[in-house]
Amino acid sequence: MKLLKAFAISMVLATAAASASASVVQTTAPAGSYQQGGNQELGRVTFAAGTNYVSNLSSSVTLVDQGWGGSDPSNGVYVGLYNGENHLYNLHLAGAGHDWSTQTRNFGAADLTELNALLLAIDQSANLAVSMRMFTNSWGYPGWSLTTRNATMSITSSQVPEPASIALFGLAIAGMAAARRRKSAK
Repeated sequence: MKLLKAFAISMVLATAAASASASVVQTTAPAGSYQQGGNQELGRVTFAAGTNYVSNLSSSVTLVDQGWGGSDPSNGVYVGLYNGENHLYNLHLAGAGHDWSTQTRNFGAADLTELNALLLAIDQSANLAVSMRMFTNSWGYPGWSLTTRNATMSITSSQVPEPASIALFGLAIAGMAAARRRKSAK
């Protein structure tokens, strides 16, 4: 009987371990600074195969819009979700003004609902590299220049357990409950 109990407990623990997934924190911090018009990549994080959930995204960048005349808040830094080279989603991180400013943003899971829905919809069997890229969106008009420095991005991501893993865990719990009922009935 002790052997049967030990086996049942080990199966429950094995099932729980098989369905667990660890969070992965990835950070990018490009060296130097950037100055010119157009969209320039500042850094990227490539997800492990099967990643389908981002629980936190944080960024920091120091930037200035050195253009003559007015400034535009969309002249700044964004993070985009890419499936291979297909651009799927943008998230605005920082808008530039005429004075140097360091802008820090933290997005939790509630802020990333649309991003996570897109991650779940990606066909992972295509074996394309799924990544988040930090890039500038500079208008690039003559006399309009976006300068950035100290850009960093940190992403906490994980694989949400599949329904089959959760079902196996449920079966293990049901088995433990049945064994306990049988024991208490004796």
